[in-house]
Amino acid sequence: MGNVKPIDRRILRTRGMIGDAFLDVLAERSFDSISVLDVAERANINRSTFYAHYRDKEELLESMIEDKLQLLTDSLKAEALRAASPVGGGAIPDEPDSFLVTLFQHIFENGKFYRILFSQEGLRFAEKLYDRVREGLYTRIAGLHMEQKLLVQMDILLDYSSSAIVGIARKWLENGMVYSAAYMALQLSRIAALGTDQAMGVHMER
Repeated sequence: MGNVKPIDRRILRTRGMIGDAFLDVLAERSFDSISVLDVAERANINRSTFYAHYRDKEELLESMIEDKLQLLTDSLKAEALRAASPVGGGAIPDEPDSFLVTLFQHIFENGKFYRILFSQEGLRFAEKLYDRVREGLYTRIAGLHMEQKLLVQMDILLDYSSSAIVGIARKWLENGMVYSAAYMALQLSRIAALGTDQAMGVHMER
């Protein structure tokens, strides 16, 4: 099997410039109203240079989303397989779930990207992120061999957890990420361990 030739640094640098310029324009206008010329001018390059790297703005967008979400997917899967046990047992966790720390830290480090993509409703970015989070959660459950111990149907558990995580992450971004990634992970870890009733201070009668 031959060695894979690394991408030239100049190509990576140019693509980085194009991506940064695209995000800046996307922060100001809707995706549908943006032209290749808008991106090229913001990146201070010719349109011919843009087309040397991407077929059109749609390919640029798809490439940027796939690169970012694949990075998240790889990180979540690695953490899901590494984690020894899930948060649970009814005790109040003192430390955040490492799976959630990985997720929120990734979003924090790429805050500009996620904030701008979430703001573009027509791109359905939240659904794409949801799919990757759900995939990571499934990998974790499968890795822990918990399928036979679940008290809730698998698909409902995954849908509930993924929706909650993505929704909270989106609100966190909209509010300027005033809490740290570790703090957010700890709060969700406590909700996961206690359940919403106990987290609210409601003690259910057995």
